[in-house]
Amino acid sequence: MADYGLYANDNSGVTPFSTTDLFALAASHGIIDKKEAGNAFERATLNYLNLPSNKELFESSERKAKTNGKYRNVQPDAVSDIRVISLFGEAINKDSHFHEVKAVTGWLNLNSGSSPFQMLGLIDAAANSTEGGIHGRAIITLYTTSNTLISPELIKYANDKKVTLKWSVSYMNNGLLYFTPPTTLSYSAQRATIKFPIGLPQLQGVEIKF
Repeated sequence: MADYGLYANDNSGVTPFSTTDLFALAASHGIIDKKEAGNAFERATLNYLNLPSNKELFESSERKAKTNGKYRNVQPDAVSDIRVISLFGEAINKDSHFHEVKAVTGWLNLNSGSSPFQMLGLIDAAANSTEGGIHGRAIITLYTTSNTLISPELIKYANDKKVTLKWSVSYMNNGLLYFTPPTTLSYSAQRATIKFPIGLPQLQGVEIKF
């Protein structure tokens, strides 16, 4: 279960931003289609991150197997490189950090997504179809509405695949969209509570445009 106590409003003027808030904001602009509202949330999030929308497909053999061949690829919302610095110098793992935006009410599971088993496919593709994944360095960061929950099975699958799974949650302040700093998720069979990411937004807020 999630600890909603971490999301109690305070006196800072920063408030959680849920799917209910998103759809209400969209309706105030004459938009009643939830998919269109979700697309606006995605565009605003990528604008906040200063990342371009991704057009590249990444292969996932496990998604292909789960969907009997219907879906064999995934298309992350955005991708970026991973910079690795060690005693031996610097290396760049190209397109090995997937950024995925989700406006979901409730649990985000392995079979969740815009199509069946998208989340499973994202993790599998990050692990096996990227430069970083080959070396156990791939990263997936999820940017979600405040009433989205990340399921333990999703966290465990990412951990088993040696993919670093991070989570960042949306807030609003004075009509602008912000996100908490991403927190890394680690699976524990003994831990019943999944902690929400907390902390002050680090980037300049953006307007959600419909």
